[in-house]
Amino acid sequence: MNKRRKLATSEIIPELNKIRAKEGINKMQREYIRKRIKEYRIENKTLIEDNERLNLESKLFSTKNIDVEKQTIDENINKENKGIDELEINYLSKLKDQIKKQGSIIMELRKDLEKKQHIPQKSKNEIKEEHVENKDINLDIEKIVEEIKLTNDSVIENFKDEICNLKKELHEERISKNTNNMHNEEIERIKTLKELVEKLNEENLQNFKNSKEEKQIYVSEIQDMEKKIEQLEQNIKILKDSLFEETQEKDKEIKNLQTKLKETEEHLSILKTKNYVEEKHMNFLKERNEYNTTEENKVLISEREDFIKKIQETTKKFERKDVEVNMLKLELKKSENERAGVELDKIKIKKKLSEIAEMKHEYKDQNLKSKKEIEDLQKRVQERSTAASFHKRNLLKSSEEGSFYKRKSEVFREEVESLKEKLANEIKSSEEKIKKIVLLEEELKNYTKIVAMISKNDSTEMILNVDRYRKLLRCTTCDLNFKDTALLKCMHVFCKDCIDSRLKYRNRKCPICGEGFSQNDIKKIFL
Repeated sequence: MNKRRKLATSEIIPELNKIRAKEGINKMQREYIRKRIKEYRIENKTLIEDNERLNLESKLFSTKNIDVEKQTIDENINKENKGIDELEINYLSKLKDQIKKQGSIIMELRKDLEKKQHIPQKSKNEIKEEHVENKDINLDIEKIVEEIKLTNDSVIENFKDEICNLKKELHEERISKNTNNMHNEEIERIKTLKELVEKLNEENLQNFKNSKEEKQIYVSEIQDMEKKIEQLEQNIKILKDSLFEETQEKDKEIKNLQTKLKETEEHLSILKTKNYVEEKHMNFLKERNEYNTTEENKVLISEREDFIKKIQETTKKFERKDVEVNMLKLELKKSENERAGVELDKIKIKKKLSEIAEMKHEYKDQNLKSKKEIEDLQKRVQERSTAASFHKRNLLKSSEEGSFYKRKSEVFREEVESLKEKLANEIKSSEEKIKKIVLLEEELKNYTKIVAMISKNDSTEMILNVDRYRKLLRCTTCDLNFKDTALLKCMHVFCKDCIDSRLKYRNRKCPICGEGFSQNDIKKIFL
């Protein structure tokens, strides 16, 4: 079963992956479908367990009726025993009443004696007469008490003997009834119960197969839906990821351009301020040159030339920066155009998303329909499970009864087998005895022949020689059978029965020398 399941799963999983690749499905829907599939699997397991329990219940049911009959027989026996106990109790109560009456008579007599003892004014003769009467009464009382004890003991013993006899008779009757009637009735009932169990199993299998087919249809539909949902989800993810990456790259480029523009503008403002300061300084130097000497003019001219060089360098740098700013402006225009294209792509993606949402609504409607169908299936499964539980209970009861009757039948079988073994042992022993009798008869015939020969010849030496030869031929252990088997290890010879008995009781040693032997060391001899 496990190999088949593994093969089925190995074939189903790649097909499921292909369907998921074709059709996109939401994670929520996928999880819901997985939960439903798990629930169906659990229900399937419960149905399988129910089927197994029903089988067990049917087996138990096959033995319950036998238990009921046994219980009725036991109840009848208990009633009979109760009747016997009631008879015992009634008889004992009667005896107790008699003893109480006699005890009350004795008490009255003793009270009369005490009263007579307390009377002071009486003559001596009257006292003597009363004393004699009291003695006679005491003797009578003692005799009555002894008689009561003897009668009680005898009655109780007789009653006990009667009870034992009745119990023995009841036990014998019970055994005879149980052995003769119950065995046949058990066999017939077991057959009928087996037929019922087979019918129930067939019905359960048919119901189980129908439910399996319906489940497979719904599972296939759910799997198709899952695959479509997964495909849609994958497409949406791919589009979202591509859009997100493009927007991030464009945003990064725009930010870089904006930072570069800010830096160039700041640098231009600094250069303008420097030019303004230098122009003022130049004007100041020109005015001053008119008043200063030629040497000072030379120094100033050199400084001015240096300053002019610096200004030229700064202007060159400024021109370069201007070119860079123009390039950045062009790049900004390009990025704005690209952003417009991205916005168009976004609009297209939104349209696609709206189409996907409509598809989702359609799939949701389909899911709702499938849910309703699944609920209907669940109701059917519940109805079937209730019916199965009812059958389960009945089968459990029947299985319990069946187990009891099975045990009883096993006990009877064991008893029958033990009796068979005893019979077989007795037959074997009788066969062995017959063999011995045959041998003894043959020996008698031989002896009669020898006696006839001896009576004719009248020679004692002949008799002694025959006895010696006969002893040599007989087994030394049993002294009954003739030697017919030899031990190869020590080459001593015995009868087959003696060696078989030693092998049976694991006493595998030669009776003469004590050397061990096995079954392979035994060989038959023909004398």
